[in-house]
Amino acid sequence: MFEIELTEQSLILRMRGIYRFLALRGQVVCALAHVREVSPTVTPELLALPLRATRKVGSRLPGRVIIGSFGTRAGSNFYAIRTGERAITITLDDEPYGALVIDVDDPAGRATAIGTAVARAKAARGIGG
Repeated sequence: MFEIELTEQSLILRMRGIYRFLALRGQVVCALAHVREVSPTVTPELLALPLRATRKVGSRLPGRVIIGSFGTRAGSNFYAIRTGERAITITLDDEPYGALVIDVDDPAGRATAIGTAVARAKAARGIGG
């Protein structure tokens, strides 16, 4: 579906295969310093958002995949999920998206790894965690 890369400064989601076509983009990049919170879960409201939200760029195939940018008047979020059962939520500040909601192989492990990278990036920039 996609690959997650963590650099010293950035979190990069690279779309793979058919998901690159469905998302209508090759990757999503955000600064680690702009990550407010990483949660190994997703709220039911956030998970249901694509069903009520406007599609900006992306695809929604009910029961199969939700991938791309969806938004409301309050802002937009990026989704890369199949069922959302193994989804994590990455809440962002000062980025085009308010949150990234993505399915991963190990929600607790991925959330911890991303949280650790965020803490290192913020410490290197002198930003409180």
